[in-house]
Amino acid sequence: MSNKDDEVDLRARDTAECSEILLARQRAEQEQARLAAIVESSEDAIISKTLDGRILSWNAGAERLLATAAHEAIASVYFAHYSSGPP
Repeated sequence: MSNKDDEVDLRARDTAECSEILLARQRAEQEQARLAAIVESSEDAIISKTLDGRILSWNAGAERLLATAAHEAIASVYFAHYSSGPP
């Protein structure tokens, strides 16, 4: 096998690996979008927060059940407003 054949083989392998990486990324993005749609459409309050209680996300269910808009809740501290104690 010549150097030229080796180079073509390496390019084909690199192209296949890139295709696999892109396909895996596309699948991960689709899964992330699916899960985000589930959270956003849930009637339940779904809130994510840091370990120290700072709110990172707040779905429509939380807006309805806790009567607070997401833009008002995000970045505030959960336990200061919505519970009787620390997180």
